[in-house]
Amino acid sequence: MTLNFIDRKKTLVNIVNYQLLRGIGLSESVTLKVVAHTRFKTYSPGEVLSPRGVVGLPWRYVLAGVACICSPEYDGKRNVFGIVGSGYWVGEVPVDDTQSTVMEILCMTEVRVLEVPIEFIQEAFNSEFNFCRYVARLLNDRILRQTETALVQRIPEIVDRVTLGLALLCETFLNCSSARASYEPHKREVVHAHQSLPFNQTILGSYCDVSRSNLSQTLKQFAAAGLCQVQYGQVTVLRLEAWMHTLKIHRNRAESVGVGAYETLINVSLKPDYEILV
Repeated sequence: MTLNFIDRKKTLVNIVNYQLLRGIGLSESVTLKVVAHTRFKTYSPGEVLSPRGVVGLPWRYVLAGVACICSPEYDGKRNVFGIVGSGYWVGEVPVDDTQSTVMEILCMTEVRVLEVPIEFIQEAFNSEFNFCRYVARLLNDRILRQTETALVQRIPEIVDRVTLGLALLCETFLNCSSARASYEPHKREVVHAHQSLPFNQTILGSYCDVSRSNLSQTLKQFAAAGLCQVQYGQVTVLRLEAWMHTLKIHRNRAESVGVGAYETLINVSLKPDYEILV
């Protein structure tokens, strides 16, 4: 019997979803049960993907787009703690159905996700060893990044703080797909020269814990050095090898976190691209 176009498309989608769910450690029997209950959903820029204080939200896999992990404040502003992009799973807190979400996830661009009902994830968490292993790695990665973000926000010099803060955002955005697509050990993607990434200045200022005026002044320094382009409300990062190598250098230093990060970035950026090994 020949399948029509709709049936063929549905079959292909189920195959892709099957491979995705198997890649996070679910057994074949559990995957076959779950895959029929997954669904796709698209969120608009500025829409809340995951509101704070809600119980029972689905587990979501980000297929496309960028969102920020933040905490809404009484004055309408948001404190930003991280960025999520394609290849990132979000929503592991409701695995324990007695807990509600403590952070908000806000869409910076249009975001398309694959949603898995939380009851299937809760069941898998109690019976699937490899899935638990995947979630443990995911949480460990998230804790390390949030700790690093907190350390960066305490750097006294604003220019050094913004240097490492922007480098962290770039790293998260670039590597999220390869880092979270599977529970098996992964290989980091190679960052190519002159690739650019747009970031909203409001998000960047909150993430680095600096005022808009101080951020604007710092970005002008980066732009003068050929390391970013600044447009209204947006920042485009250039020479990503230099930013990533600067981040690597300061992670390996025993001295205070971030001291001299801007000077390191400038020195690294003066080298030819082929000499910068990330």
